[in-house]
Amino acid sequence: MANLSYHIPYGPTISIPNGYDPTAENFTVTYGFQPADTIITYVDTNNKIVKTETVSGYVGKAGIVTTAPNGYTLAANTPKDYTMTADDKDNLTVHVVANSTPNNNTNATGYVTPTQQESSTTPTQASSSSSTTTTQPAIPNAAAVKGAVVYATKNIYLYKHANFSKNDQVAKYPKAKRVNRPMFVVTDYARSKDGALRYKVRDVNHGSKTDGKTGYITANRKFVVPVYYASMPKDKQVTVISKNGANAYRNVNLTKKVKHYKKGAHLKVKKIVKHNLTSRYVLSNGDYLTGNKKLVIQENN
Repeated sequence: MANLSYHIPYGPTISIPNGYDPTAENFTVTYGFQPADTIITYVDTNNKIVKTETVSGYVGKAGIVTTAPNGYTLAANTPKDYTMTADDKDNLTVHVVANSTPNNNTNATGYVTPTQQESSTTPTQASSSSSTTTTQPAIPNAAAVKGAVVYATKNIYLYKHANFSKNDQVAKYPKAKRVNRPMFVVTDYARSKDGALRYKVRDVNHGSKTDGKTGYITANRKFVVPVYYASMPKDKQVTVISKNGANAYRNVNLTKKVKHYKKGAHLKVKKIVKHNLTSRYVLSNGDYLTGNKKLVIQENN
């Protein structure tokens, strides 16, 4: 492996020795920034998700994607580097191409490779004379996609398994104010015995005792919704609600900070754009602002 380096926007470039795997461990950069994660979503030529992973680190840390999921190779036009930012989680979409002869049906982490794509129909074990299939309920379009970040609007629990029971509870998340709502990265789906959809998630509430815990939460939109806005406010205006304010950036990936807005600032927006699994508002001057609901709120008067 060639020499890798971590470029820190507010500091020097730190060289990493040969053989260092940027996904193998956390590399701490102590510049006083808050911890953050980069969500890497691998999609095939049909934009179907074949793997989602989260690389932990600190704001200011950057990394290089060097490998693709088993059975795939990185596409020629894949953006292979990423940089975390202070106001938002970076979400990197990596395009991969199926190999002509995949090595196995699934890789070590359990993600399906091209020979057995995830679908609503899962083959069962076949006998020598016949085979049967079991049809699983399809994932509704309104469900959060793998790799997306969601938060709880009401009191919820994290469970060990998809069939919820009091003895199966891992953690409790009380109802909280909008800016303090607990967040989770959706890593997979499951169904309870009665068919209720569950999100398999990882807790990303940095600084809390539950940070990093994994399990299942409800997918009911009365309790859990996406963290990022997907639409424009009726009056084309948002208000900064984070006590630390929010930054505007020159680029859609929230780099090249141009201005800081304090809590309570009312900002005119002209459109909303997608950036991987997140959203950005384009301000009237063309700068980009996060669409994170914990940082800004739509004004729909």
